[in-house]
Amino acid sequence: MEKTLKFEGVFESLLIYTKGYTERGNITRDSIAIYAQTIKELQAEILADITQAPEIIFAREKQAEINQYRLLISGADEPKRDAELLAVTHVKYSLIDSQPLAGGK
Repeated sequence: MEKTLKFEGVFESLLIYTKGYTERGNITRDSIAIYAQTIKELQAEILADITQAPEIIFAREKQAEINQYRLLISGADEPKRDAELLAVTHVKYSLIDSQPLAGGK
């Protein structure tokens, strides 16, 4: 049975996650820029082929973890280290919230 894809409201809860992140007191402009760019890239990639969202998230999450570890061992500040991985996590949670692949399983 073919799945019905739901695009409406796919990233609706992402606004809540983003607001929570950007309103933290220790977030720098650089961190917000990294976070926003990661969100923008992921949204575009996922909307281009939403059926591949799990694979896209998995690959990007692993790369973000590698990048985070690289920054950690180079002594980067915590908000900058966490920005990319938090963005990927927030997109993942937003997809879980909206369940765009729900339908004729």
